[in-house]
This record gives sequence, structure tokens and C-alpha cells, in this order.
Amino acid sequence: MERKELYEAQSAVIGSLLIDPEIAGELFGTVGPEVFRVPELRTLYDAAKEIWNSGKRIDPVVVRNAVGPEYGEIIAQIMEETPTAAAWKEYADIAKSEARNNDVAQIGARLQMASTLTEQLELSRELGKRLEGGEDQDFSLKRAMFEWNDEMNRKPNPILTGIDALDDGKLHLRQGQFGIIAARPSAGKTALALQIMTEMARHKRVGFFTLETGRVELIDRILARTTHVPFDQIVNRAVNSETNWTAIARKQRELLKYCQLEIVEAAGYTVERIRATAMNRRYDVIFIDYLSIIQPDKRFRDSYSAVTEISKQLHTFAQQTKTLVIALSQLSRAAADREPRLSDLRESGQIEQDADWVLLLHAEDEEENDSTRVLRMAKNKTGMRGKWRFRFKGVYQEFTYMPPSRRDDP
Repeated sequence: MERKELYEAQSAVIGSLLIDPEIAGELFGTVGPEVFRVPELRTLYDAAKEIWNSGKRIDPVVVRNAVGPEYGEIIAQIMEETPTAAAWKEYADIAKSEARNNDVAQIGARLQMASTLTEQLELSRELGKRLEGGEDQDFSLKRAMFEWNDEMNRKPNPILTGIDALDDGKLHLRQGQFGIIAARPSAGKTALALQIMTEMARHKRVGFFTLETGRVELIDRILARTTHVPFDQIVNRAVNSETNWTAIARKQRELLKYCQLEIVEAAGYTVERIRATAMNRRYDVIFIDYLSIIQPDKRFRDSYSAVTEISKQLHTFAQQTKTLVIALSQLSRAAADREPRLSDLRESGQIEQDADWVLLLHAEDEEENDSTRVLRMAKNKTGMRGKWRFRFKGVYQEFTYMPPSRRDDP
């Protein structure tokens, strides 16, 4: 393939990145360095990724400073010739396809010149890998064992919920999982998610995608739980004592010091937009409140089909990007008068199939705000199932675990 043909597609990918740095996270997760066969473009890609990995924002001036002034003219030309960054995925598909076709042509030429059977077999195998789309298709047991041994030698870095009942060997949270917290309306699933999320944000970068509740209300809830200042005082802007104001100020300083949390008001977001935002902001964990109101990326004949597709997309997103994805979900009306089951997941059985684990939350008395809440692990691929009771204090938006020996306490 001619150098000019390769240059155009690869150049447009780099140009898109320089024009719109917001696509960096998703672009680096989609396009690898092997796509860039033109040395100058490979250098620009590597420099931009190093800048992004260091936590800095990609900018043409910053990139030029990293690669040297001799690249100034190339960078200016690339940006001028790239029509729009909005089509970067199309440019990337073309670049990857051209790179693969170029590899296939070169291997085919070498195969024609091969003089021994051994060489022909090796080249045929390499050709097959390229046609399959990469070298990672052949994942032998030996290679898997080596990776397992490496993993066992690493220091554990668990993702904890802050709830002993779950963290004590029941729920093994890992990057790449897709989990569900489901409940009937007003049972407290958002409050539970905020409590877990705040704990996780001590050690992980967490994004909370809220499709329904405003960020100010979410902060109200977080501060009520962490300060024990009554929720109604905070909501009504009627904090009535110097002691409470001091507690709020102290907790704000503490949260700002350790809490790696961002709240994203995501009304109207599709899974694709959630994915792009999460990758660009480097989240380790994301919460989505809630699943069935994510905007489908195309029209479906009914909500069941739409939620089915959204569930599949979230599962794929978690696996491909190694992000822990936790989505909140509604339960059907059938669960109002009894303990909920997996079949009560609203609008799609696909959610049950895709999720690595499912937590079902319900109130023993739906009419009572502070009634006992029961949390049941209805599905768990990597641990135990079980059921636990919590005392929910609505005044503080807080869940407190009730060990079995204390279940009958007042």
C-alpha cells in the first residue's frame, strides 16, 4: 500500500485527537500504536498517549513541545487537513483496515517466496491471525498460567463497598464487572449507591452518572449521611446550629481531601456517551442512576428491546475497558408485596443474564421511611449469595448493617 494512502487515514485520527482532546480516553482504548505505520504519526501518537497517561490535557503546543520543534509544521498540516473530529471512529476503522490489509499483503508476498514447509506453516499461521483481527486470538493455557502467576504475585487491591456484610468475602468486586443494584421506587437504592460510592472513592476514581437526580440533591444526601446533620435541615437550607455547620465544614474538607468522585449530570446520555466520558476522565468505577432511562442510540419497537440492548452494551463496555460498571435498576410492581426475585428486574431478562452480580433491595414496610431494609445477593458469579438486614435512617440517608445477633434490637 502506498505511503500516502496510509498517511491520510492515520493522519485524520491524530488530527481528530489534536482538535478535540475530549475523545482521548475512548480513542486510546480503541486505537493501538500498531495502527500507525508512518513513523512521524507513531511518534505523535506515543507522545499524546504519554501526556494523557500523566494526567495532563492533550494540546497541540504540549505535544509539539514533547516531540520537538521539527514537528510543528507536521502538526499544523495534520490539523488543517482533518475535516472534523466528529468522524474519528470512521477514520480509525479505515486506518485499522488499511494497516491490516497492508500486513496481509506483505505476509502473502513472503509466503510466495517461502522455500520450506516450516516457514510456510509459520507464515500461514501469522496470516490467519491478521485476518482474525489481531494477535491476541491465540491465548494458550501456558500464557494464561503465566499471567495468573504474575497476578498472584501482585499485592491485592480490592474494591470495597464499606459494608462489612458484603466486603467479608461475599462480593468480590473487580475491574471489568457489570453489577446491578435493583429496588422498587423509594426503597433507597440511590442512597445505598451513594454510601457505597463514597467509600469506593477513597481509593478509586469514581464517576456517578445521574440521569434523574440533580447533583445538588446528591450532595445534600452525601453530607447528611457523613455529617449526621438531619437531611431535612440540609434540603430546606435550615441548618439550625453552629455545631451542625462546623460538622458540615469539617466533612467537606475531608471529602475534598480523599474523595476521588465526580458527579455527571447525564440526562439524555447514551451508553456510547457514558463510555466516552468515563474513559476520557479515567474512571475506575462508574455508577449509573438508573439503567432503564439511558437514551437508546437508535429507535426500538418497545422499551423491552431498548433495555435489552442497553444491558448488552454496558456489559461489553465493562469487559472491554476493565471498568467496574454498577447500574441501578427498577423492580416491577410484582415485587411490591413480597420479597423480590431476579425475574422482577424491570423490562428485560437480559439484565439478569449480563450482570456478574445482582443486589435486590426492599423495604419490609414500604409505608415506613425508616423501616428495616433487606438486601439480597440474588446472583453472584464470583462469590456467595446471601441476605442481610439493614436499618435505614431516612433522616441521615444512611444504611447500618444489622448483624444476626442484633436483628431483634429496638
